[in-house]
Amino acid sequence: MTVIIFCKHKKHDKSMHDKSNLFEFLELKDYTTNYSEMVFNSSIKNRFKDRFNLPRLESDMIFMKAAKSNLIEWTVKDVSNFVAELGFGKEALVFEQNFVDGCTLMLMEKEFIVNDLKIPLGQALKLYRRINTLQIMISKNNIKC
Repeated sequence: MTVIIFCKHKKHDKSMHDKSNLFEFLELKDYTTNYSEMVFNSSIKNRFKDRFNLPRLESDMIFMKAAKSNLIEWTVKDVSNFVAELGFGKEALVFEQNFVDGCTLMLMEKEFIVNDLKIPLGQALKLYRRINTLQIMISKNNIKC
């Protein structure tokens, strides 16, 4: 490891003009870069995972924007747009048909989304995860319906 770092900093050494030394230097440099990228990527991956080993959603711009707004004042259309923006276009229509406004969204539980909205289970669970993330973010702001 020390040799790799030492070689990486020998850029201006006269021996670097020889092609065989240059090739060796580049190989070492690439190895060092790849190793540091692996360490960096693994620490990033672990930091941004939730308890189910899925990517955390709190840093997503959609959630950050929604959490800063006054969710209690959201209309049925606002909720529908939010659900569609998350990538659930068909489900957004179901939310509209069930008159889900911002306050209702804050009160939604998993059983309601999975059982009562008649959304396929896979989509319902993915959608619930996102709604629950927003609920947690909003609850940190002490906003209640």
